[in-house]
Amino acid sequence: RRPEGHEQDWTRAYIVEGEVGKGSFGSVMKIRHKITHEVRVCKTVNTAKLKPAEITACLLEIKALQRLDHRNIVRLYEYSFDRKGKQVHLILELPTGGDGKA
Repeated sequence: RRPEGHEQDWTRAYIVEGEVGKGSFGSVMKIRHKITHEVRVCKTVNTAKLKPAEITACLLEIKALQRLDHRNIVRLYEYSFDRKGKQVHLILELPTGGDGKA
């Protein structure tokens, strides 16, 4: 199943359980789906300070993640664009072990 992309507020479907990490371009939050109770992460990328080429690279990452289905690659479940807040939200599989630290 391909991930869904939309411009809706992802917080309608998920509860934030805490911050996993933060960087210069955004943050990663541990979240839980309100209906299924599945634990995932939301990677939020602030696009306000990105150059057009960097935004294009971000969109290419999303397109690549959409096509990937491998046990060693974090799965992209869905994504959303917040054009007003200039952010992209990626709803991803919660990594376990390795460098995921979750």
